[in-house]
Amino acid sequence: MYYVFVLKAQIEAEGVKNMAISIKAARINAGLTQTEVGEAVGKTKNTIASYEAYATTPDIQTAQAMAKLFNMSVDDIVWAQE
Repeated sequence: MYYVFVLKAQIEAEGVKNMAISIKAARINAGLTQTEVGEAVGKTKNTIASYEAYATTPDIQTAQAMAKLFNMSVDDIVWAQE
């Protein structure tokens, strides 16, 4: 049973990492700063930075706002691959 929890934690951590990479790549591709993205989605620069640093993940409303801003789907943000 322990191995199941460890594997689940590893999968979740990898998903957060991929989401962070996706958010940062989309922001850079859009030519936006963290401050500009934050203002567009109602978050602070520090919050956007924490998403990009794997520290936290956006809630669904924020993910939807970011997807709209970057002209991509929420799935593209959440399930992006390196």
